[in-house]
Amino acid sequence: MAKDVLVNAGAGEIRVAVIEDGVLDQLSLERNIGPDDGQAHRRDRSGSIARSLVGDIILGRVQRVLPAMQAAFVNVGLDRAGFLAAREARPRTAIFRDDPYTEEDRRLNISDFVREGEEILVQVVKDPIGDKGARLSANITVPGRLLILVANSPGVALSRRIEEETERTRLTGIVERFMGRTEGGLVADAGYILRTSAIGAGEAELREDAVRLSSCWHGIAERRRGAPVPATLHTDLGPIQRALRDEVDASVDRILIDDREAFRAAETYAERAMPLMAGKIELYHGRAPLFEAFGIEDEIAALSSPRVSLPSGGWITVEATEALTAIDVNSGRRASRSISRPPRRSGANCACEGSAGSSSSTSFISPRPSTATACLPR
Repeated sequence: MAKDVLVNAGAGEIRVAVIEDGVLDQLSLERNIGPDDGQAHRRDRSGSIARSLVGDIILGRVQRVLPAMQAAFVNVGLDRAGFLAAREARPRTAIFRDDPYTEEDRRLNISDFVREGEEILVQVVKDPIGDKGARLSANITVPGRLLILVANSPGVALSRRIEEETERTRLTGIVERFMGRTEGGLVADAGYILRTSAIGAGEAELREDAVRLSSCWHGIAERRRGAPVPATLHTDLGPIQRALRDEVDASVDRILIDDREAFRAAETYAERAMPLMAGKIELYHGRAPLFEAFGIEDEIAALSSPRVSLPSGGWITVEATEALTAIDVNSGRRASRSISRPPRRSGANCACEGSAGSSSSTSFISPRPSTATACLPR
C-alpha cells in the first residue's frame, strides 16, 4: 500500500493530507496567522483563535459548578470559560476502556470532583466554536511518537490498529517492565497508550520515548508551582511537527513539503525525534501547486459540499448545526422503481459513506453528545 504525507504550508494556514493508494485518507488544516506570543489567548485580526488549542495543558480556575448539567465552567484565559463535563472531571482510567460512556458515567455528580474557586489542571480536547467555549478534560495526556503518557492513570492500552495478538502481547510486556519505575526520570504513577507507530519497536525505543514524555510531564509540574491562574503550562507541537509525530510511521513512503522553511523545521524535528524517517522528507519542486498536482484540491471541494453522490445514483445530504447533525438519504433514480422493496444498493453505498437508508428518502437526526467521545488514538 503506497502512503504519502503531503504538507502545504501556505500564507496563513498549513494543510496536511495523507494519501493511501492515491486516495485522500486524512486531511487536517490549521491556521497559523497572528503573533506567536505562545499564549492560549492568541487571536487573529478577526478575533478568532489563530491556532488550534487542542492538546494545550492549562492551569485554570473553576468559575461555576452546575449540578443540573453535571458540568462546570473553568476560566482558562479565553474570552469564554471552558466546559468541563463530569465524565471528564473525575480522575479515571476510562481512557483504557473501549466504550467510555457507561451507566457509571451517567450517575456521576460534578460536585464530587470540582468546587467553585479552586484551581484545576485541564487539557483542551476541542477548540472553541461560535459562542461555545473550549471543551476540557481533567485527564491529562502527553502524546509522543510511539507512546502517549496518561498522567495519574497507571495501566497499558494499545491502539486498535495494532491487531496482531502476538505483537500486542509483546508490546504490552515491554511497557509493563518499565511502567511504575522511576529510573531515568520516568513518572511512577503514569500509564501509557501504545500508538500504531510502535509496531515493531524495541524496548530501548519505547523506553526512550517514555523518558522523553516523563521529562515533559515533570516540566509541566515544575511550571505549575507558583504559576498565576489561568496559565498555559504546555503547548502541543506545531502543525508540521505534529503531522510527523502522528502520521508518519514505517508504512509511509515519502513526506512532500512545498515550503523551504517548513521543510527545514520538519528535518530538524525528524533528526531529533525520528531519525529513521528523516530520509523520507522531500522538498516539493513541481510546477503545479502540491495539492493540485495530487488532485487534493478537487477532493477538498467535494468534502466541503453537503451533498455526497453515491455510485448507485442516490445521494446523501449532511447538514450540521451546533445542536445536531441531520443526514438525509435519497435513492435518486431508483425511486422510480417499485418502492415496495428497499433499495439495497443505495443502503450499501450509504453504509460505506457512514450512513444507511432503507427507503427512497430517509432522514436521520444525530444529536451531538454533550461531551467529546473518547477513543484510543492512532
